[in-house]
Amino acid sequence: MRFRLLLAILALTVLTPHLRAQGSLAERYLFQALNAERAQAGLPQLRWDRQLYVAARYHAQQMVRAGAISHQFQGEADLTERVASAGAHVSVVAENVAMASTAVMIHDGWMHSPHHRENILDRRVTSVAIAVMPRGGALYAVEDFSRDVPTLSLSEQENAVVESLRALRLNAAASAAARANCAVDSGVVQGSRPLFVMRWTATDLSAVPEQLKARLRQRRYNSAEVGACPVHGGGGFTTYRIAVLMY
Repeated sequence: MRFRLLLAILALTVLTPHLRAQGSLAERYLFQALNAERAQAGLPQLRWDRQLYVAARYHAQQMVRAGAISHQFQGEADLTERVASAGAHVSVVAENVAMASTAVMIHDGWMHSPHHRENILDRRVTSVAIAVMPRGGALYAVEDFSRDVPTLSLSEQENAVVESLRALRLNAAASAAARANCAVDSGVVQGSRPLFVMRWTATDLSAVPEQLKARLRQRRYNSAEVGACPVHGGGGFTTYRIAVLMY
């Protein structure tokens, strides 16, 4: 199996000479090795993310400075905050760290560690960046994974929910009243008289919540108004806030 993996990595090296963006030879090897593992497992390939690389390289520098491996040093932001500060828009993050003499040893160690292997073969993630830095004959490696979230405007968020509701055969449209109700945590903004109001936050707007679908199955509602509003906080993850008024 390892021989087949090596052949796959060599093939990737021949086919992708443009990988200079991935930095050092060790970084390129680890990137190609993890995608070869995913290919053997029938999983989608991960793309290299420049913003994740900023976060991974910063943390690798901290490990080199400390001469130790850790996911968070005293006074350092946690992984989610590091990724958000680098400008990445994500809904899932994970991280592998290691120290070894060679990149081959690092990858082999990760693949023989259940938790690190799970990160490499995680179906949820879509992007990765790997930073490798030397110190005293050793390589310090950080492998950051994420699931990307598209950056949508408020109107794009509303359109996504409107389309989902229309697919469920409900007459739906964006409205100022729904936007006003999105901005409050409870109750109904004066002037609105919906039969039901639902507010939620999500990282994925490809479908509406099951609770809302259950309401629709009651067949009490003829139309809906949709509003999106800014999310304050979010814990470093990209999230959307939506309100739906049912009539």
